[in-house]
Amino acid sequence: MRGTPTPLSVAFIDAAGTVLQIEDMEPETEVMHWSTLPAREGLEMEIGNFQRLGIAPGSRLIRREYSSKSQSSHRAIFRCHTGWGYRHRLRTPLMG
Repeated sequence: MRGTPTPLSVAFIDAAGTVLQIEDMEPETEVMHWSTLPAREGLEMEIGNFQRLGIAPGSRLIRREYSSKSQSSHRAIFRCHTGWGYRHRLRTPLMG
């Protein structure tokens, strides 16, 4: 991922909130990452955080929208049975 100095993982999520797959992404690369199944969106976290939170393919996440007066973009919060995780929502849903 060009312009991203930290290695990240992306969870591809379907419309029901089910994690379809998780892919690791190396920093400063041009490699594209696609879901092998139809995904509605992706949730990015630092590598290791999905495993630490117990999130794996098949996990179901609950999505909550919120906006902040200090931020021009909307953000999404995802809740799983082990706790909260949040990252910005992708502007364009990832489709494989």
